[in-house]
Amino acid sequence: MKVSGIVAAGLLAASLALAQAVQADKSALLKIDEQFSADAQRLGVAEAFARYAAPDARMLPAGKDVVSGLDAVKSQMAGFPKGATLA
Repeated sequence: MKVSGIVAAGLLAASLALAQAVQADKSALLKIDEQFSADAQRLGVAEAFARYAAPDARMLPAGKDVVSGLDAVKSQMAGFPKGATLA
C-alpha cells in the first residue's frame, strides 16, 4: 500500500510540473504573438512577418506553389496591402 501511495505522489508531482511547464510555454507563445501583433500594426504585416519568420520560412499562397526561404517569403509578402491588418 505504501509503495502505491509513493508512486501516486510521484505521478502527481510529475503531472503538476508538466502542467506548469505547459503553462509557461503557453504564456511565452502568447507574449510573442502579442508582440507580433503590435509590430504588424506599427510596421505593417509584411515587415512584421519578415522580422519574425525563420530563415527557412515557407508559405503556401492560395492557388500557388510553396514559397521557400526568407527572401522568397519577403517577396511574396511585399504584395500584402498597405494598411491591411490581421483580424
